[in-house]
Amino acid sequence: MPPKEQSKASLKAQRAKAKKEKQLLDARIKECQEKCAEAKGFLEPSGRNAQPNFTKSKAALDAAVEAYDASPYPFFLLGQWHRMQGMPTEAIESYSHALDLDPTNVQALEWRAQCYHTLHDFPHAIEDNTSIITLEPENDHAYNMRGLCVLESCVPGLRLRSADFASCVDDFNTAVRLNEANYYAMANLGKACEVQGDSDRAIECYGRALRVNEAYAYARFRRGCTALRVAESIVRNRQQEEDDEFDNAAPDAAEISVGSLQQSMIADATINGLERSIKVSVPQNGFALLADAKAEVRQQLEEEHSAKMSAHLLHVAESDFAALMDPNPEANKAAGDAMVALNSGICALLKRNFKKADECFKLTQEILQNRPALVEDGEAEPIENADMIKQVLAIRKRELKLEKDRMRSAVA
Repeated sequence: MPPKEQSKASLKAQRAKAKKEKQLLDARIKECQEKCAEAKGFLEPSGRNAQPNFTKSKAALDAAVEAYDASPYPFFLLGQWHRMQGMPTEAIESYSHALDLDPTNVQALEWRAQCYHTLHDFPHAIEDNTSIITLEPENDHAYNMRGLCVLESCVPGLRLRSADFASCVDDFNTAVRLNEANYYAMANLGKACEVQGDSDRAIECYGRALRVNEAYAYARFRRGCTALRVAESIVRNRQQEEDDEFDNAAPDAAEISVGSLQQSMIADATINGLERSIKVSVPQNGFALLADAKAEVRQQLEEEHSAKMSAHLLHVAESDFAALMDPNPEANKAAGDAMVALNSGICALLKRNFKKADECFKLTQEILQNRPALVEDGEAEPIENADMIKQVLAIRKRELKLEKDRMRSAVA
């Protein structure tokens, strides 16, 4: 065969081979896509009460990878398969394989970050959420999750470093700016403020989240806890002052809630008015009496303000915990939230409603006693920090007994 014709034949053969290879590749890609769709259907079945079929899903995913292992999608779905069965470490490996094939796969980054968060590997979770923000600067979820990871990396019981707190606040505010309905970010901002000791702002943020979604239990519970803590602090301070007549120390400024500055201004105006009205008739050596009168008026106004504030906060807390209780009279109360019942009892104790406090503490005890059997039957989740709740319950029950004894002694 002449060289020219041989060259044409060779070129034709190469083209035919390339075409055949492309057809085979397209067939493999198509088979991979079909198997992925099949696996996704098994993972996320439609219809009422439909349950994932993990066995069939895994078989379809294995076939998809065997057909075409250069696609990131089957590895992403394999990550979902692991995650949905409570295997975050294995899920991370699959998501990472998907990201090796496609570093811009935002879904894989989101779910890998979620798995890192589940494992409390906050640095890697922050890194993935930062990558998402780089790829999608208007992704409010990524800002919220990055801020949450910084917040949860704080040692329990300690405040955040100033730089970390500023980072949290910036991320949560950005999330809300990008999505005004992001009540998760609003509540997380509340938690950050709560951790830093800014209870007034925390209550405000939790309330803002509840205005967007009144059914968001986390925000309602945290608002109730924060309001209860501030209210109890005010009540205990007032009781301490009543018990110690020689203690004239002012309340800690950190425990005076929103509006204290306004009340101080009102007190100043009242006292200044009193001073002006009697100054003309007070002799020079009588200004000591005037100072005493001013101090007495100021103390009275502060006591009235703290009483109103504690009553308001107790009402907020009591309402929040009541909303978290199952209103159905036929509901299994023993399957309820022990912390909600306990805090409801503390609210009643502070309001001196001893009958209700006793009922709530008994319910808390019942929940703690019956929960192991319900967990074993699969009817309820285990109680976190059950030992701590038992200790707090014992302390509160002793307080209730002391208050009852004190009331009986007063009557006698």
